[in-house]
This record gives sequence, C-alpha cells and structure tokens, in this order.
Amino acid sequence: MTSFAAVAIFGSIALVMLAMGSLTQNHRISLVFYAAVVIASLGYLFWRTRDELAISVLSVFCVLFSAFHFGLLLADLTGTDVHRLFGGVLGWYLREDLVFGAYRASLLFLLGTVCGGLVAVKVWRRRPRHRLAIQPTRRRTARLVLLFLLMSVAAWLIIVTGILGIRNYTEYNFVARSASAGIFGFILMILYPLIAALFFLAVNASTRLGPPFLVFSVFGIVAFPMGLRGEVLFPLAMVVSVLVVQGRLHLSIWRGLAGAYAVSVASSFGRIFRADTDLSEAIRGASGVTGLAEMGGSLRPVVEVRAWLDSGADVLRWGETYYAPFERTVLRLFPIVERESALTDERLMNTLLVARTGGNYGFSIAAEALVNFGELGCVLIGAISGVLLVIYGRQIECGRMPIILSAVVFGLFIHIRQGFVTAYGSALLFLVICFLVSFLFERGIRLKLNRTASSYGTQ
Repeated sequence: MTSFAAVAIFGSIALVMLAMGSLTQNHRISLVFYAAVVIASLGYLFWRTRDELAISVLSVFCVLFSAFHFGLLLADLTGTDVHRLFGGVLGWYLREDLVFGAYRASLLFLLGTVCGGLVAVKVWRRRPRHRLAIQPTRRRTARLVLLFLLMSVAAWLIIVTGILGIRNYTEYNFVARSASAGIFGFILMILYPLIAALFFLAVNASTRLGPPFLVFSVFGIVAFPMGLRGEVLFPLAMVVSVLVVQGRLHLSIWRGLAGAYAVSVASSFGRIFRADTDLSEAIRGASGVTGLAEMGGSLRPVVEVRAWLDSGADVLRWGETYYAPFERTVLRLFPIVERESALTDERLMNTLLVARTGGNYGFSIAAEALVNFGELGCVLIGAISGVLLVIYGRQIECGRMPIILSAVVFGLFIHIRQGFVTAYGSALLFLVICFLVSFLFERGIRLKLNRTASSYGTQ
C-alpha cells in the first residue's frame, strides 16, 4: 500500500470521526475499532520504515504517544482489571463518556500525525546521491562530552538519592518540585535536559555507542522505576531513532517489539514506587499489559480537558497556551510589565491541572491541542508534528545534524505527556546546551561528512 493510499484511508477515518463523533452508540464497539486503528497505523509505519528510514523518528514518536494515551484501553480490552492495578478505583476512568471522548481526541491526533508524516515523506524526497558515512569528531571531543555526561548523571544521583533522599514518585513530586527543595530543585530542573542533550551529543560524537549508552543506563535504572519514565524514554527514543536513520543501528521489527515489551514490563513495576506496594505482589503482576496500563494513565489530562469543555468550565483557548510561554520569556528578559507567577498563571496547562484536580499529572500534547482548537485542532497539530518529525528524519538521512530542529523534536517527545510550557522550556535548554557544547569544543561536535568512506555500521 502506497503512502497516498494510507493517507486516504487514515484521513477518511479522521474525517468520519470529526463528522459523526461516534461510529456507533455502543462505546465499547467504538473503542475496539479505535484500538484496531491504532494497531493498524503503527503497523503500517513500521512496515514503511523498512524502505524509508526517515520515518523512524515519526514511528517511534507514534509508538510512545500510543503507549501513553491508549495503554489503558489496550489493557482494558484484554480483560485486565485496570482499577486493581492502581490500588483502587480509578474515579476518572469511570466517567465513560469523557473517557470515550478523550480516546477519540487522542486517536484524531495520532491519525493527523501519521497522515502529516506520510505526506511529508512524499513531498520532501531529498536524498543524498551517495550513501554518506558519518565522520565522528575527534576522540578528545567525544571523551570530553562523555565526561560531562558522566558528571551530570553523578550529580543527579547524589542530589536525588543522597541529599534529597527521594525514594518514590510521590516523594519526588512533594520534594523535588516544591520550594522546599531550594537550589537543588532548580538544579534538578536543569539536569534533565542537560543529561538528555549530552547523551544525544555523546552518541553523535563517538564511533562507539557502548560508553554513552552505559552512562545513560545508570541514570535510567534509578530514574525509570522511580516513575520518571518520560525523562528516560524520550531522550532514549529520540537517540535510537536518529541512529536508525543514520544507519548506525539496525533495528528489526522483532527487536523493536522485544524492546517495547521489555519497557512495558519494566514500567509495570511503577506501582512499587508510586505507593508502598509489596515487592512480591508487584513481581507476580509484572507483565507487558500491566506496564501498558501504567503508562496509559497519562490519558487523564485529556479526560480532564474534555470535562472542562463539555461542562462549560472552560472554553477553547485559540492558541493562548502556546504563546504564553513565549510571552513569559520576553517579560523575563524585558520586564516592561509585571509577569504573573507560574504557580498562578492558568494559561500554563500544568498549573491549571494541578489547581483543578489537586494532583500533578503532567499534561498531554493531545490535550493541549484539544483545549486550544478542539478536535479539529488535534488533527492539525498532529499533522504539523508529523511533518516536522519527517523533515528531521530527512535531514538526518542526508547526513546533516540540525541542532535547532533537534531541539524542536526533543520538545515534541517531551510534549507527549507534559504541557507545552514544559516542552518549550526543555527544548530551549536542550538548544542552549547543544550550542554551548559546540562552541566550547570549537564546533567539533558537528558531524562532518565523508562521501567516500564506508559506513561505520553499528560500532
């Protein structure tokens, strides 16, 4: 099936959903259909990745988006008691009409992303005439970047496990994200994009993938089970997809499925760190389906936005939440008027969600599109995201490494389960760090092209 045929099919499904709202009065049947569309779209993307490596970044993004927005649905349809997994009844998941609307909005975003990406694949067909091999930077540069990565991970471990003594996700939210953390909370906020940027740069500066992956895995082993799944998965997913496009990492569909299953199983242990769950019970219940349910809890912000809009508690923001972070940045640099505190500025969706629910659930790229432009906005914002991801893949495929676009793509990955303000801040810090490192090492981090050398492969 060609890209245009796939766009016609997936686009038609999106148009029917926008026009009809629900395919049938039976929500259960509609949700089964939604799950089938999710699986079909992801399967098609992976199938196309065999011939179009530039789609790899798009494919990985869509897989992560689906895991964090449809994980509960896929677990629920298998007969899993999702309420028991969370140690009680998920009150928000019992609101059937709102949950159904949240799944519909999430699927519209996914379909928009897939269609936008597939169209971009056909439009941006700039391929190198020769297979370009990446000439890594000097060994000294690679070692220095790796050293900075090691120091950053060590600093994070000392602050989290030593100074702050954080043991689970509840304590992390209470201590690390509150004023009581003081300077260490600010340092943690900087360390996350710093570790991600240095990991990205270290991988691209070295011919050997082992050392930077080993250092990052030390961070991941502690952070992931603590509940910081996005902070681990998103930088890792971005780096892996870039390596696949470059031809330095060969990832078959079976290896990809095995990796996804391993991540799901690891995520199922999140119950231990979210609450005081018995370890033996968690081990008995560990499975890929359980892990999907754990990640799928990120659907809640979409449910809450649907509730606000349906009840009239909120109206469409028409881009307000997107330009608010830029406005706040300008007012910080040029304080011509007083800038409202981030803790009370309800244009920031993370802040608004905490104010209305009392819990810190992050946010969602689909929820942000929904609260601004409705369901049609989910399709359009998804399409823009898909186009950007494929353009980035094309740039990598041609042997380039655009730092600005790398920061944008990093922000998109973060935005999957965080508000736009968090994604904007993370992307900005990522960009600054990349430019600083490039400047300090005399632009040695930039990848040079060698049109005659053979590919380095998977060294």
